[in-house]
Parts: sequence; structure tokens; C-alpha cells
Amino acid sequence: MLACVEVPVEAFIVEANVGILTSLLFLKKKTETEMDAEAQGHVKEHPIFMAVAEKAGVDRRGNVLYKRNPDGRRPSRRLPRGREIHLRRNPRRR
Repeated sequence: MLACVEVPVEAFIVEANVGILTSLLFLKKKTETEMDAEAQGHVKEHPIFMAVAEKAGVDRRGNVLYKRNPDGRRPSRRLPRGREIHLRRNPRRR
């Protein structure tokens, strides 16, 4: 296992209609060499990254949350020409 990231309940509450605690696991398949070494009792320890995401980008009702400036206004979405952001709504959301 490489990493484990806990996702906020708000990420899926609108779609599933229940509060589900979800964690993302990042896995990597072992090589033949690693499996042979473990079979012989040579286990190599490695660090596992663990984190908790605090915000999912939506609230409990599915409304999009925006990062705010210190004065409380939403930041401008204007980017240099050719670097526009195209936002689309989730087609599955009702």
C-alpha cells in the first residue's frame, strides 16, 4: 500500500443519500523480486502516506463551495487568453 486518503462525507452524500465514510487506497503491485524476497523472510519496510481531506468542494446539499478572498468575495475566474476554465455540472445530479 502506498497511501490512504480519507474523503469527507459530503463528497457522496447527495448521490448516495447517506453519510458514507470513504477512504481512497493507493496500491502498487509487487514485483517478482519483491515477492521472492518476502518468501525468503526479507520484508522491506516502507512509509505509507496518510491524509484526511477536509473539504470535498461541495456542501451537504451538493452546492459547489468556492474559495473566498479575505474580504469574503469569490476570486475572479479570469485567466490569460487561451487558458480558460470550462466548468460543467454533474449530469447525474438532480
